[in-house]
Amino acid sequence: MTDFPPTEFAVTVVHEPATLSVRVCGELDHDTGDDLIDIVVEHLGDGDPPHEVRVDFHGLTWIDSTGLAALLMVHRRTRAVGATLRLDNRPEVLDRVLRLTNVLDHLTAGTAHLGPTQAQFGRDLLAVVEQDRVEPLADPGDQVQAVSPDAVRVGAERARPPR
Repeated sequence: MTDFPPTEFAVTVVHEPATLSVRVCGELDHDTGDDLIDIVVEHLGDGDPPHEVRVDFHGLTWIDSTGLAALLMVHRRTRAVGATLRLDNRPEVLDRVLRLTNVLDHLTAGTAHLGPTQAQFGRDLLAVVEQDRVEPLADPGDQVQAVSPDAVRVGAERARPPR
């Protein structure tokens, strides 16, 4: 008898001092992408942030564009705390999506070029975003050219990058 991986979405997390390990099983899609983001962000905020986030996809059975968007958000949040994202045990379905969209190198690029100040700024910015104190841009056409540590004010005020 052949054992098929589960299609029901499940995430298992092990948080060690330097590494956050996340195991994904089932389908990563429109219905489950936000769950993955929420779980990772919750554990990134527990105590000292990890140096590395390892996502194990051994049990992944499907990924769609929304699942890919979730991975991009996990990457953004991981880098914001100065950690490196690793995508382990990628099945063919995931590799195919990453190749077709040309984001594998982007998702797995290290953070060696981030200095301690930039990494701390990322952690501070993540804390502001998680507390929903970021004011949306006035016009969807607005673009932020660069954000510096001085652009984020933590406290009762809303954080907003300078124009």
